[in-house]
Amino acid sequence: MKKETKRMSSDCAGLMSDCASGFPFEALFATTPNVCLFVKNRDGRFVWGNAFLVELCGATSLDEIVGKTDFDFFPRDLALDYRREDETVVATGAPIVDRPWLVCNANKTIDWFLSNKWPLRGRAKRGKSNEAAPILGVVGAMRNYRRFDKEASEQNSDFRDVVDFMLENYERKIETRELAELAFLSTSQFERRFRAIFRMTPSRFLTEIRLRASARLLTSTDWTLAQIASRTGFFDQSHFGKAFRAEYGTTPKRYRAAYGTSTLTNDGGAKE
Repeated sequence: MKKETKRMSSDCAGLMSDCASGFPFEALFATTPNVCLFVKNRDGRFVWGNAFLVELCGATSLDEIVGKTDFDFFPRDLALDYRREDETVVATGAPIVDRPWLVCNANKTIDWFLSNKWPLRGRAKRGKSNEAAPILGVVGAMRNYRRFDKEASEQNSDFRDVVDFMLENYERKIETRELAELAFLSTSQFERRFRAIFRMTPSRFLTEIRLRASARLLTSTDWTLAQIASRTGFFDQSHFGKAFRAEYGTTPKRYRAAYGTSTLTNDGGAKE
């Protein structure tokens, strides 16, 4: 085990040294300690992480994490989502910014984080742009709104009350007007600022939250699909099914069958 850890640590050093010098590591690693920072290789194995990651994984040191994957620390349904997201970043080279995610804490409670991931590129060939450099892995930063220091980002902290409201009330209908009032802005001003900060509309952000919550309920409860649709703010079961399939590429029923820990005895007449 020690030999494996040493090898992975060596891989980490090699990966870091191969990275393009233009990547803003110093700026990233100097952020608030309330941000979880990590580096993974193309296979999804951790090669580096900060103290917050160690805490989140329930480990006592980074050595216990290096060389392992999300599947070693988090529920399978969540780990699958993390891995799918990593693969998308590696395949497209496009970063993911401020995406709402469910994350399992070390004490097995579930909390909400905003996830950011960037492609980790190697050195570009002489005369080539950095965008042409090979992607070696993923660099990520996640922040928990409950622990986030408002002073770390004035722009985002302005909207903390808005996001908290969405996280606590996503099961019911939420009007954009309500959110704008929380931010003391007109509806049009609010929508423009929200898009500038989160790179998506308020309605899409809310849908992302509802989809993560519904996926979690599918795999951890025996509630019917109609009940889950109602508890996560979708209009009805049909609306829930369409939104879920668009995001996950499968139906809620099949997702539950593949990743659920509960046996559904009554699916409420769910249709594929």
